[in-house]
Amino acid sequence: MGKTEDKRLPRLRHMVRSRTWATIGGSGLATLLLVVAVYFQQRAVLIESHLLAQDRLLQEIEGTFRQTMGRQMRTGQVMAHVVRNSGEASAQRQRAWSILATDSAFGHLAVVGKAKARLLWGRGDHQPWLGREFFPDGAIVQVSDLEAPPAGRDSSWDAGLSVRIPGVEAGADLELAATGSSLARTIEPFLVNRGVSFALVNGEGTWFPMYDRDSGVREPRRFRELSDGVFSTLQGDPRGILWRGQHPDDPVPPGTLVHARTVGVWGGVKWILVLHVPRREITAPLIAQFGRTGALLSILGAMWLALTWMMVRRDFRLARLEADLEYLRELRRKDEQLLQAEKLATVGVLVSGLAHEIGTPLGVVAMRLQLMRRRTAEDGEDRKTLDVALSQLDRVTGLIRQLLDFARSKPAPEQAVDLAATARTVADLVEPLARKRMAKFSLDFPPALENVSGTPDGVQQIILNLVMNALQAISDGGQVLVRIVSEEASVVLVVEDDGPGIPEDRRAAIFDPFYTTKKQGDGSGLGLTVVLGLVRRMGAEMTVNQSDLGGARFSIRFRVLLEQGTVERPDVSAAGT
Repeated sequence: MGKTEDKRLPRLRHMVRSRTWATIGGSGLATLLLVVAVYFQQRAVLIESHLLAQDRLLQEIEGTFRQTMGRQMRTGQVMAHVVRNSGEASAQRQRAWSILATDSAFGHLAVVGKAKARLLWGRGDHQPWLGREFFPDGAIVQVSDLEAPPAGRDSSWDAGLSVRIPGVEAGADLELAATGSSLARTIEPFLVNRGVSFALVNGEGTWFPMYDRDSGVREPRRFRELSDGVFSTLQGDPRGILWRGQHPDDPVPPGTLVHARTVGVWGGVKWILVLHVPRREITAPLIAQFGRTGALLSILGAMWLALTWMMVRRDFRLARLEADLEYLRELRRKDEQLLQAEKLATVGVLVSGLAHEIGTPLGVVAMRLQLMRRRTAEDGEDRKTLDVALSQLDRVTGLIRQLLDFARSKPAPEQAVDLAATARTVADLVEPLARKRMAKFSLDFPPALENVSGTPDGVQQIILNLVMNALQAISDGGQVLVRIVSEEASVVLVVEDDGPGIPEDRRAAIFDPFYTTKKQGDGSGLGLTVVLGLVRRMGAEMTVNQSDLGGARFSIRFRVLLEQGTVERPDVSAAGT
């Protein structure tokens, strides 16, 4: 696999994992936001439904009060007619009193004068509170506001909404009163099992409790005068506010939900109808709703966990796939190395045989030449000719010895090699060929470089073969660049050109023995094979890629020689051939 694919797989893994965790986090956040939105939406619906129910209840109570006052007015007019036109002990009056007794809305009927009051009919054994001051003259029917009894007065009929019809008797008016307790009994059917308490505030700011959610109808004796701040707050018709309890005389405890409504009843009387409930009555449905929301959260959470597990499993499968790909890539590298080793072994056997067969005749020739040299004069032309022949024969023998060393793959002793100096030496050697090809040959390396592990001759042979191949591959006027890059724990030698390059499907074959793309007679096909063998014996790593110049790029990663006998192994796990 190439270097591009080595880089693409980690990017793909990072992208998939980022997308996985982004999906998990986004779905979890969306689930949480959905649950919160559902909870607050249901909370708003519950509160609004509660307020609408309280509005309807106050409307029903207001209608009941209006009906009671209208009935009281009509009954008062009938009673006035009876009192005017019948005697005190007449059967007509007795029938009228019995009609009043069947109507639970009224408390008493009395004739009230300036000095005294005379009870004509009363409910129960308690005496009513009579003698309130007269209404202004000239009114046919007059209505009094809900009032509290005088201080110290203990009566079941604490307060009354009275209707007066003036002039029934000489100097006296007829009063038909509906007491606070009778009004409470009238509205009791609307409040039973509603979970609310009800109070009434008259036009003077007096608080009259009418119904308690725990004890039902209570006698309205525990009235109180409201402070100006509390009275003003209730006059503002608060709709579902939590009572803060800022005043010691507050009629309801702090945290109570108060719902008030100002109504103008018959006769110009203005009341404030107040419904109040403990906060727990509102929070209980919310808690129940929270339980339903919790169930929804559990379902969504289970779905989110299932999605998370699926995404994580996919990520695990991708990781296993990457591990398998890495394993296959390693196997491929080992197969290529094994195949190359087999080819080199074949070449080694062939070279060993040839060296042996050639070495024997050369040895015989060398001995004969030595004998002939002894028989010639020292300053003669024959001696010079034989010296040249022996020197060339020694050169051939040295080459055969190098071929045998290559065939036996005998590692050379580890030495410190100055890679920059060796590259300069090669540049001097190939300068004539570069001028002949009109090529632009350049060196690029930093001023200070660490020594690498290898042999000077082997490193020089590696650079020379690669540069010669590059010069032969380019066209006239082309470019060859030799770069040296210092990396962590390694030094990389790069030889690249702007020639035709090497196709990716043929990059592994160029190291095969006797493989060449040159014309017949221009090359033996052993150059890159020898280079690869030298690179591996030095413990280095070589890769072939496409050059930015357009041609081929050969990169060799040498080990840095830190100190005598110690080298740093480069990380070549990501390299490809």
